[in-house]
Amino acid sequence: MRGNAGRLGARLRWTGIVLTSSAAALFLAWKLLAAVGFAYPLWYDVLGIDETIANYGPQNDIRPGFERTGKDERVRLFAAMAQAIQDPDTAESELAALTYSAPGAGTPEKIFLTDPEIRHLVDVSRLVGWGERAGWISLALLAALMLWARAGRDPPPSLKRTGIGVVSAVGALMVCVWLIGPVRVFYALHDVLFPPENPWFFWYEESLMSMLMQAPNLFGPIAASWALLALVLLAAGFYGLRHHWYSGAQIPVR
Repeated sequence: MRGNAGRLGARLRWTGIVLTSSAAALFLAWKLLAAVGFAYPLWYDVLGIDETIANYGPQNDIRPGFERTGKDERVRLFAAMAQAIQDPDTAESELAALTYSAPGAGTPEKIFLTDPEIRHLVDVSRLVGWGERAGWISLALLAALMLWARAGRDPPPSLKRTGIGVVSAVGALMVCVWLIGPVRVFYALHDVLFPPENPWFFWYEESLMSMLMQAPNLFGPIAASWALLALVLLAAGFYGLRHHWYSGAQIPVR
């Protein structure tokens, strides 16, 4: 009975390590992507965002002249928004201060975001803040579970078995999203995650923010790169766990 209980405890601890490692990998991947501006200049060219702005910019009477800005100015604005949402305490003031320079627009600088857009991005920053706290908690739990498993001399399952499980879970999630429809999932998540009184949908011809992001198209490659980077970090973490952390404690691995 004691042997069975010990094996059950080892499996539960390893399951906890897998789950917290996954959450930690997503958190670290997000931080890395945020540090490089979510590779916006790359997706700007791939998605043809310049054409979107050229088409819808002249139709925007609220924020005129944006179609006359250049790529450098647009990349700067996206980077400033991406940076602002990382800190819920300063997001609103930083977002409200964003301006753009449009040659020939009549004034040297114009306010970039409307009030509803600012409110939505502040909601996004709060969500990012919750994710940040969850990420640090997952790292702390992971460290505790690793120490516990090492003290208990729990041999982890094979990398192949773990990899198949993780890839199968990610694959099942991707299939579900594909069957439901990525855009439908995107809108449903917004309905669930954001306050109903704050609008989050903006037409391109009324929103420089939406056309700058070619929303929701931009979020597809960002989500894919986030997931891929998280999987790479997860694989590297499991490899290090088995071949360094466990071997250093002279615990046999399968």
